Parts: sequence; C-alpha cells; structure tokens
Amino acid sequence: MTRTQSLRSVMTLILLHSVLGGQICDLKDEVCLLRGAKNTFKSLVETNHVDPLHVDKITGSIDTFKYEITNSTLSGLKNCEVLVAKYDLEKKTYEIHLQCPALIFDYYYEVEGTLGTTSLNGKGLAAIIIDNYILKFKGIYSKSISEKDQKPRITIQNNNLDATLKGKVAFESKYLISGNKDKVEIAIEYFNSRPEESEKLFRTYILEKYVPILEKEVNTYLSTITLDELISSY
Repeated sequence: MTRTQSLRSVMTLILLHSVLGGQICDLKDEVCLLRGAKNTFKSLVETNHVDPLHVDKITGSIDTFKYEITNSTLSGLKNCEVLVAKYDLEKKTYEIHLQCPALIFDYYYEVEGTLGTTSLNGKGLAAIIIDNYILKFKGIYSKSISEKDQKPRITIQNNNLDATLKGKVAFESKYLISGNKDKVEIAIEYFNSRPEESEKLFRTYILEKYVPILEKEVNTYLSTITLDELISSY
C-alpha cells in the first residue's frame, strides 16, 4: 500500500453521504456538503473501532538514531471534526479537512544512536500529544456499480495527505526503564522546541503506520451496509 492510497475508505464514507446522502447537495452549497460530511464521519467513529487504534511494532531510523516502538496506540480521532468538504463532479476530485483537538500517541520504545548532538540508549514508556492538528486530504474518486447488488459505489482512486499544525507537539516520558534520565530530557526538549519538524517526523514515521489499520476498520463498516442503507441512515 502506497502513502497516496492512505485513508481511502475514510474519505469514501465522507464523500458518499455529502454527494449522495439523504439530501443531495448542490456542489456550490458548501454548508450542505459540510453537514453531510460531518454526519458521515460521526457515524464512522461511533460504529467502528477507530479510537483507539493499535499497532504492534514500528521500527526505523533517523540518520544514526535507531528506534523500535511496540504496543502503541493512537487516540483522539473520535473528537476530530470535518472542517472543509469540497467536490468537483466534472474533474472527480475532492478535498476534506479534519480538525483534531488532540491526537495522542502512547508507546513503549527502545532507542539507540545519536539525536542531534546527544547520544541516546534506553527504553521506556512515552507519549506524543499533538494539539489542534488539521489533517488535509485531496484526491480523485471514481463511481462504479457493484456486481453483488447492482448498487452504485464511489471509490477514492488517489489520495494525498498533508497537515497543518495549529497547536503544539509535546513529547512526554512516562516511565524510564533504562537509560540516562538527563539525556532523555534533552531529547524531549529537542523535539518539543522544533514543533514543525517534529510534526513532520510524527506524520511520516508514525501516523502513516496506522493507515492500514484504520482502513481495515472502515472497510469492515462498509461491508455491513449497502449504499441505500447508508443514504437512508440519516
């Protein structure tokens, strides 16, 4: 799965209700489109296991800094709200923005290497909290008829994820199992003093790992209902 395919199903659900929901919106009626998108996202988070999400293991490196993250969870998606919903039927494009008051990432870590000028070796429990975080999705969708029930479906064909940080990025050490406490505090200060850089690292190396898990939950939801049922549910 490529990054441009990420979160396709989430955007599909939002698009389905806004364009084809209980009230068919004029594509110039941004209020109507936004209302439909808000209702669809609310239904998604209420009926599926999307908050919290869990990933067993994340490994990687940043230059000479190596990390292994296990038993991690991402919470806060249920409190996000659709901020922007725009569609173009001729070009078959869409744009969706989600504003999240806070996304919280809890994890167990093992690290080794050099971060900036600080040498780090250790393990422990930690958290990353991102306040006032806007996730932005743009892409192309297609419309098809299902062979199973001859019902129309909309599928996102291309999706690009970007984000805007309006608040803060806070790294927190919850429990140090092994390692130098002073060096851990230096590392935390390093990340917290560079919010834009830290947000990009979080989105690239961590948030993307949750995409397949989220998509699986959304697909489970979609498999239980037809488009007619989705339309009549509002």
